[in-house]
Amino acid sequence: MPMASVTPVLSLEHPDQHVYTTESVSLLCQGRNSSSDWTYLWFDNNQGTPRQSADPSLPSYNIRSASLTDSGTYWCQIQRGEEVSGLSNSISLDVIEPPRPLLQPLSQPLDVFPSETLELSCAVQGSSAWIFNWYRNGQQISENSHMSLNGEGSTLTISPAPQASGEYSGSYSCRAQHKNRSVVSGDSNSVRLQVYESKPKPLMTQSPSVEEVYVGEPVNFGCGVDVSSGWEFLWYRNGALLPASGNKFNITSVTPADSGTYHCMARRGKIIFDTENSETRTLRVSERPVPSLALRSPWQDVFVSEEVKLSCGVQNSSAEWTYEWFKDSQAVQMDDSVAQSSDGASLAISSASDEHRGTYSCRGRHRSRPVSTKTSDGLLLKVYGIPVPSLRRDTSWPDVFPSETVALTCGMQNSSDWIYTWHRDGRRLEVHPDLSFGPDTSSLSLTPAKPEFSGTYACDGEHKHRRVKTKSSNQLHVTVHESKPKPLMTQSPSVEEVYVGEPVNFGCGVDVSSGWEFLWYRNGALLPASGNKFNITSVTPANSGTYHCMARRGKIIFNTENSETRTLRVSERPVPSLALRSPWQDVFPSEEVKLSCGVQSSNAEWIYKWFKDSQAVQMDDSVSQSSDGASLAISSASDEHRGTYSCRGRHRSRPVSTKTSDGLLLEVYDQIPRALLTQEPGYEDMYAEETVSFSCNVNVSGGWEYLWYKEETRLTTARSRHTIMSVVPANTGAYRCKAKRGQTNALQSDLSKSSNIRVRVRPMAVVVLLNGWSEAFSTDTLVLRCVVQESQYTWNYTWFREKEEIPLFHSDQHLVTPQDDPQQSQYTCKGVRTGRPSYSTLSEPFKTKNLLLKRRLLLSISGVLFFGIIFVAVGCIVLRATRKQAEESTNLEEPDLFLTMAELKARDDAPCPLAEYITEEQLIRSAEDGEDNGAVCSETTPLPISSPEDQEGTSESLGHADNGGLTSFK
Repeated sequence: MPMASVTPVLSLEHPDQHVYTTESVSLLCQGRNSSSDWTYLWFDNNQGTPRQSADPSLPSYNIRSASLTDSGTYWCQIQRGEEVSGLSNSISLDVIEPPRPLLQPLSQPLDVFPSETLELSCAVQGSSAWIFNWYRNGQQISENSHMSLNGEGSTLTISPAPQASGEYSGSYSCRAQHKNRSVVSGDSNSVRLQVYESKPKPLMTQSPSVEEVYVGEPVNFGCGVDVSSGWEFLWYRNGALLPASGNKFNITSVTPADSGTYHCMARRGKIIFDTENSETRTLRVSERPVPSLALRSPWQDVFVSEEVKLSCGVQNSSAEWTYEWFKDSQAVQMDDSVAQSSDGASLAISSASDEHRGTYSCRGRHRSRPVSTKTSDGLLLKVYGIPVPSLRRDTSWPDVFPSETVALTCGMQNSSDWIYTWHRDGRRLEVHPDLSFGPDTSSLSLTPAKPEFSGTYACDGEHKHRRVKTKSSNQLHVTVHESKPKPLMTQSPSVEEVYVGEPVNFGCGVDVSSGWEFLWYRNGALLPASGNKFNITSVTPANSGTYHCMARRGKIIFNTENSETRTLRVSERPVPSLALRSPWQDVFPSEEVKLSCGVQSSNAEWIYKWFKDSQAVQMDDSVSQSSDGASLAISSASDEHRGTYSCRGRHRSRPVSTKTSDGLLLEVYDQIPRALLTQEPGYEDMYAEETVSFSCNVNVSGGWEYLWYKEETRLTTARSRHTIMSVVPANTGAYRCKAKRGQTNALQSDLSKSSNIRVRVRPMAVVVLLNGWSEAFSTDTLVLRCVVQESQYTWNYTWFREKEEIPLFHSDQHLVTPQDDPQQSQYTCKGVRTGRPSYSTLSEPFKTKNLLLKRRLLLSISGVLFFGIIFVAVGCIVLRATRKQAEESTNLEEPDLFLTMAELKARDDAPCPLAEYITEEQLIRSAEDGEDNGAVCSETTPLPISSPEDQEGTSESLGHADNGGLTSFK
């Protein structure tokens, strides 16, 4: 086999392609039928360059101690002489460093005390094919009573920690060894452990470090262990556990309930490890003191510029505190007029002013701790400006008349510690017989008033106990007139005639002084009114009269003169008339409406306003009014214009209105009306001679004219009813109507719905003679029958003789005898019924003339014919017998030429010998000529006299005698 067709197989003698450094690896190259004369070529990564380190005589390539440089892809070839095989399959080697395990503590902290437990773990990330060895300070450790390993050594447990710390404290690490291959990892990271010999004792702190504290003061405790970590702290007061955690226990604002003895303790671990208790701390909580505030100056209520002194202090411990001052809860600002001592225990206001007014308080602040006393009770300091006396008039008016009194008072509000001095026109008043002063000169009386007392008065005051003097009071002017005034009376409106409901206001004024009470009079009688105005808000006829007024005042009554008089005449308010100026009060869209409003005999004094349903009418493009409102026009009515209209006049110059006019209801329909067409009777199928009446109606408004149409043809009728008294087929068709009204731009309704009628011809009645031919020989009675042709209805019948109704007879048959009708009358009939059609047409008349003559002549002819037929029959028999012999000799058969009477009667097509004699002319002609008309008859064949012509020729009929047999000719 040529070598070129040989491909060696390369195999790896190792657990997998991942090789750790220092491991041994062998590659084996095998060809089919291996021979010792073969050589082996090895390649890695670069196929063109053989690997020089390989032994060409060996089929294996061995790596004794793998390194990172041995990573790569390997191939091999086999060579014999000049022949070289193809390349083998490739094998990739990945040479890696052994993994470094990770050491992690499974419990915290890493320094422990006797009886605590500590766990460490060692693991190779992502692989479980390793076992582990442990080292402390570089020396391998083994299990004992305090140290244990799990099955593969991945977890080291120290439990419980021994008393001797030196043996177990140190730096711990681990190494990993492969379970299936001789590979050892490098050292893991190291963890430092510390094992203590005894329990720690926490250190407890307190701030502030005092035994006594005040309510509201903050107190902070701290608890710490200076070795290890992971501690949880427990707090106790008076031996009871507190609901607190953490190494700090803070009381933000102490209360008496916080008093007691405090200590702390620390613990940690799943298996609880407690430290010793800390030292104790005692806390006593007292209420914060309240400083005392005192007034050191004489008066708590001071005037401007007076001095004020205050002091503040805490009893028995004032030296521990400094003080701060407050006015109205705001800190007092020190300035030139306000000062305090170095520790704030005193406050001085050298010159009080308005800004110092308020409630003062103080509060102590501890010199060494952030705690304050409570705020002292407040002290209200009232600072008054030097008051100004108030001068007031005790009488009600500034100017008076002779005989009246003037009284003045000067005083300080809420104070009687003043004496007063009086001035008029700037000069001090001295004692005078016409002047009188009250106690402390606080009042002045001028009585009786004199013109010389006129002037400007003022007063001032001086304090009885302090060196304080006021400024001058306000000024009051007093005027004393020489004579009585006369009131001026006014009226609005200033007219003599007013309308009921109109307001009228009277005024009465005195242009000097004040304090007047006014009296009002009508027709000299005092009215129950007061004040300088007498207003009548809505006058009535009772308010008509002559009015005047007068004024008075004072306890000792002082009256003015009477005013001028005013006359008032009250008339009823007019009612305007509202009129419709357009034809209709109810209109349709687009129709015009015109209204007018006016007051009779005084229309020019008023302007008018329009209302619809009590709301003012708004003008727009379709609604307008005249300049004075006397007319209102709606150019094109619509739905919004529907309502009750009214109007009211308003006086052109006075605030008075007329009454509202009567209302006028304007109905505006939503749409153009449709004419309503009705038919009476309401049948679509009508019968000739019936009466039909159409009624056209627009059931709203009025003034309508009606237009009638049959199909598209305009009819001449203009009234609301169109009647056809006797219909004929030409009246068949569809009838419609509509309405219109107005001349210009006439409004037309919509066409009504159509009403259709179809005029039918009434069923026809005919008179039929029921007597047969056999009866013509045996009776004198003619039987008539009334038949309504082509009708399926059930009829009753009415018979007429000579156009007069035969009463009480409604059968379809009527018997006529010579005795009943010797005049041979004309008979007619018609059918009647309760339904429609209620009657048929009247039949054509049937006349009964010559009834007896026809019967006798008919019997004579019948007898001749009877015997003639017998004779003929006998002759026929003889002839038949004579010819029979000849027929027999010739054997020829001949048909019978003659029929017997029985054979004739048996045949339907036998000739009727009486048919040609039914009329008078035929009977005579038959008697003269003896001709046969060839008619076919039977015994019961009725006489054919249904037509008028036939009836005239056969007016007589056979009748039945009383005995029912044949009667002889008479």
